[in-house]
Amino acid sequence: MAINKNEFYEKYAPIAIEQQIKYGIPASVTLAQMGFESSFGTSRLARESSNFFGVKQGSSWKGPISYHIDDHNHPEAFRVYQDVRASVEDHSKVLLLPRYQKHCGSKSSQDYQGWADGIMAGGYASKEDYKSDLIGEIKRYHLDKYDEMAVIQARKMGVEMGYAKHQKNPQIPMSKDYALPIQFENLKVTGLFHEKRSGHLHGGVDISTSGKYLPVYATENNGKVISACYGKDTGNMIKVEYAQDDGTTLQCTYMHLSQIHVKVGDTVQAGQQIGMSGNTGRSSGAHLHFETKIKDLSGKIEAFNPISYLAAIEGKTGKQTPLLRNGEDLLAVERSKYSPSVQPQVKESNWKELLANVTHSNDPTKWLAYLMSQNKEYGRDNDKDAFSELISTLFSAALTMAAKIKASEMLAVVNKDAKLSESEEVKDDSSLIKRNREKVDASRLQMLASTIFETEIPENKQAVGLKTSLT
Repeated sequence: MAINKNEFYEKYAPIAIEQQIKYGIPASVTLAQMGFESSFGTSRLARESSNFFGVKQGSSWKGPISYHIDDHNHPEAFRVYQDVRASVEDHSKVLLLPRYQKHCGSKSSQDYQGWADGIMAGGYASKEDYKSDLIGEIKRYHLDKYDEMAVIQARKMGVEMGYAKHQKNPQIPMSKDYALPIQFENLKVTGLFHEKRSGHLHGGVDISTSGKYLPVYATENNGKVISACYGKDTGNMIKVEYAQDDGTTLQCTYMHLSQIHVKVGDTVQAGQQIGMSGNTGRSSGAHLHFETKIKDLSGKIEAFNPISYLAAIEGKTGKQTPLLRNGEDLLAVERSKYSPSVQPQVKESNWKELLANVTHSNDPTKWLAYLMSQNKEYGRDNDKDAFSELISTLFSAALTMAAKIKASEMLAVVNKDAKLSESEEVKDDSSLIKRNREKVDASRLQMLASTIFETEIPENKQAVGLKTSLT
């Protein structure tokens, strides 16, 4: 089968761009080396071990190995990686060694020729034409375009190129304000919230990583790590708290990790890598167990379904990736509640029914009296007609009132059989209006109110009953 180099470079460009942003190594250099040393993904090491650079075991490697015959006549041990990204990351760390940084450290991430010179000067390859082959490949396939893309992406992310070069545990931001705890692509849910388990209810969701160990991330800005430890059941565990605008505290817990990259007391930001998923503790396979809880002002802690929180994050970030369970996207229903593009609008029939239920009447004058009593900010302006003022504030008051009504209270009101007589006078002492019903044209009132609602009330205030766990 013929090798399509363009497809190879396009496929792995995102990983190379990520490495350029983190370490300043040109994506073009990473891609060209990756292609050469893996025979463009067809070598046995690449296919069976995700080893795209022919990296041998070495004295520092503690992971799995496989044996292959390379440039000697006997089998040698080579590193086996979980995935391609891990192989590329390892290669980047090789180029960060002093013998290469001595020649490349001051080079721009867009100076691929300078990096090719530095790599050769550091003794990367003994083949004399390796440098010219590298530069020729980059020019022939215009791989330098990926260097430029990395610069643009880093600027959008608000990070300095090569920001992780000197960090012990490099972490790449994924989002300015919110981020998913793990990337959902090709992942499936194997355990649901409050699913019955032996002697208990499951406290979170289990997201299978299909045998791979993947990065896990902080979900919001200014999180405080309150636990980072090992437990017999939980394995390696991290717990992060985020203060919410309403005074409550959100807790996110990650269990069964293979690695922990933070310590108690650390402050983490959205998208910061805090560890790696794994299979530690009481676990039957590589996965991420993710829990969410809310601590109220009294200190009471209550768990809630992480699926709603994950959907809210997607709504905030604008990115949607299916999270499947038996072929069903668990986020689909919840996601619609948080996506700005699908927020529900209040229709005329909705507010009419709402007011009728609350006031036990279909009489518009009773609706007006109730709304006036609820609208705390209403004040009489002597320069305006009082009735006009009332109409212009009718819907803002309705929205304020509706937000305070719980679903359970609404149902209770609807189920009541009691109805007030339409001839009964309005006796609400808190109302600022006492007007004879004969002077009110109910149909015109509804028409005016509907028009004012559509034209004067800001669009973002036309949604009723919408709640999110993110504020």
